[in-house]
Amino acid sequence: GLPMYCQFENRYIMTEDMIREYLCQIVCKRLINVCIALFAIFALACGGTWYLGIYYAAAAFGVFAITSIGAGLSAPMFAARQMRIPVTPDIQSETVVQFGDRILVRDCGVDIWFDYNEITAVTILNHFSVLQVGRQEAIILTPTGFSRGDRFTFWRFFRSKRPDLWAKTAA
Repeated sequence: GLPMYCQFENRYIMTEDMIREYLCQIVCKRLINVCIALFAIFALACGGTWYLGIYYAAAAFGVFAITSIGAGLSAPMFAARQMRIPVTPDIQSETVVQFGDRILVRDCGVDIWFDYNEITAVTILNHFSVLQVGRQEAIILTPTGFSRGDRFTFWRFFRSKRPDLWAKTAA
């Protein structure tokens, strides 16, 4: 594309910790919450049927409760396996994200352009922030990765671009 005026630039190399945090906090969060809710329901059913003396049903509900909590705890591991993300130092590449009139993400030699209105959610995690674009894509930013501008000025800039999302952003 044509060169654009770039006010902010963020550079990072994806790490295993970032992938793990992304899987746990973004990808698997709903699944984990569903598993916890199922665990609570099955545990209550187990306790209730045990109290009523229906021990076979109580045992079955207990097995379901244990299975649901196990599924929730193992969800990130299964998600990582499904996404097939082996992080090895020899193939790590730097991702560059530039913010100006539009957003440019340059990753592995591929340029992807986004408009600010395409961002559907913002999540701030321990090691990085996620600007969600639709259901499948995300723009990642690290707090220490700003090579142009700084994170505090960036978030003020982003707030001016998307004040509607700012209320949901706990920055």
